[in-house]
Amino acid sequence: MRTYLAAAIILAFLAAVRPARAQDFEPGLQVALSATTFSGDANTEFDFRTSFGAGVTLGIVFPGGFSIQPELRYVIKGATSDSAIVSNNPTPLRVKSTIAYLEIPVLLVYSFNSGGRFRPRVFAGPYLAQKLDATIEWSLRSGGLRQRESDESVSTTDFGFTVGAGVTTDIIGERVLFGARASFGRSDIRNRPDAPLHNMGLEIFTGIVFE
Repeated sequence: MRTYLAAAIILAFLAAVRPARAQDFEPGLQVALSATTFSGDANTEFDFRTSFGAGVTLGIVFPGGFSIQPELRYVIKGATSDSAIVSNNPTPLRVKSTIAYLEIPVLLVYSFNSGGRFRPRVFAGPYLAQKLDATIEWSLRSGGLRQRESDESVSTTDFGFTVGAGVTTDIIGERVLFGARASFGRSDIRNRPDAPLHNMGLEIFTGIVFE
């Protein structure tokens, strides 16, 4: 956890302090709406759940349209199901998994110089995430009392990769970013080799890029 705290302090410091060669650094803020689920070999059929996220970014710009963009993000992942089997109970349950992460993607970004008002970009890269909290809620499919408890089966870290695209434009003197991204977890979030589960998500986001 100390590694993540150190990374958070460094990224926040770099985003707050404008360096002498300001054209080479592009701090930013983002907010997102996401839909996440689990993929893998479990017997349960999982559906998407929606949530929000937010974070800070720091684009390190190179000549030719390329940049490296580390990010620090708070994200909610998880899934829902109407046919889950919990603790070997033969009765299918309606469940909702919620996992909060502190996530650090490091993206390679290419921005197209279109010469117009809109400048498209594409990006891809790995991410590493630290679990902050995990809960599971369940109830009978027929209804009734809904129960909630901490989910200790979720692993403390997650690793995967992200791909996406977006466009920047000027709105009222601010450089605004719109985009979409997909993330694919490669870690087994439960450490169950017999039935591995992986995070998977889709996201639309907007943000401001400071110049």
